[in-house]
Amino acid sequence: MNIKNKKTLWLFPLLLVLYEISLYLSNDAYLPALPAITTEFANTLASTQLTLTLWFLGACSTQLVIGFISDRYGRRPTLFLGGLVFVLSTFACAMANHMSILLIARFLQGASIPTLSIAGYATIHELFDQKKAIKTLAFMNGITVLAPSLGPLLGGLLLYFINWHWLFGILTIWAAVALLCLWKTMPETLPIEKQHPIDFRNIMKNYWALISNSVFMINTLISGCAFGAMIAWICASSFFVIVKFHYSFIEYGIIQAIIFGGFILGTRIVNRTIEHFSLSSILRVGMLLIMTSSIAMVVLCYCFSTTLMTIIVPMFFLALGSGLCFAILSRLAVEASDVPMGSRMAVSAWLTTLFAVIGSLIASSFETSVFAFSVAVFVLALIGSLLYIMLVSRVS
Repeated sequence: MNIKNKKTLWLFPLLLVLYEISLYLSNDAYLPALPAITTEFANTLASTQLTLTLWFLGACSTQLVIGFISDRYGRRPTLFLGGLVFVLSTFACAMANHMSILLIARFLQGASIPTLSIAGYATIHELFDQKKAIKTLAFMNGITVLAPSLGPLLGGLLLYFINWHWLFGILTIWAAVALLCLWKTMPETLPIEKQHPIDFRNIMKNYWALISNSVFMINTLISGCAFGAMIAWICASSFFVIVKFHYSFIEYGIIQAIIFGGFILGTRIVNRTIEHFSLSSILRVGMLLIMTSSIAMVVLCYCFSTTLMTIIVPMFFLALGSGLCFAILSRLAVEASDVPMGSRMAVSAWLTTLFAVIGSLIASSFETSVFAFSVAVFVLALIGSLLYIMLVSRVS
């Protein structure tokens, strides 16, 4: 397939992100159903949260392996093998009649996610130059965030007519159709002559080169801190909004749409301003928004803990700052090293997912206390801000 084909250049990212949404909806669309799952399987809220945590742990467990597999066998085979695992495990979730089956299937779902985040996004970085890649990533992020923003609303609406098992059934069909479309449009950006043989000494050498690369690590860790804060909200939000503050499924979905509308706005600002302002200027504004909004959340939750607005407003601006930063940080991290792209994406994805696990653990640990949750989010934002200061000092 000619990777310079104009149709491929716009259709592939669009189809990739539509497939990606189906993967992320496997978390977000069923968030409103977590209380129902707790009741159906007679579990505690904390044990039901494991269905989220295991999803992220599954993703962490395979990323470093998928990185060198992608560099050895190419981007297409890696993505489609993972897609098959996702479709089968999602179908298993739909058919689960015991908590143990659901937990195993959720782990396998998560284990398949890195094939997209590594092979799929490696293709994007190899296909485009810096500004075009950042624009494409911002565009994709702006669509992907529809999963956490509209996913709960979609899930809440569907739960009025179907049970949570059918949610996974719908996602099984969605992912299968998206993969069939990608089969026709996804280019192979790593031809056979550029593929790297599996040599574990070289693999470890490449991973060590990335871990010891301060610019790569700092950019990735900053992104991870912001991502962890967003995931903490995603995981805890259904219990805060529905259980603690007694809002309906629909109201919960609307609240999520407002918050993640901030993220979408951030990605749109990146696309509009990248030709007129430097990447460092856009990044500086994004980090300032993340830090100030997390401070505001702590203060507001301490003073007015009985109203949900103390979280909603700061989370909107934190999401806005994250939307400004994510695509830029991703590209700057990738450009900081020349090791094989699959390895770069693997380490980046592994570290980001590790922060997602931290975010889900924050949610399960502090779901009963709005103030404790806000402090945990502030700590992540503070770490990210300190890392950003280190990055600026190194660059200057």
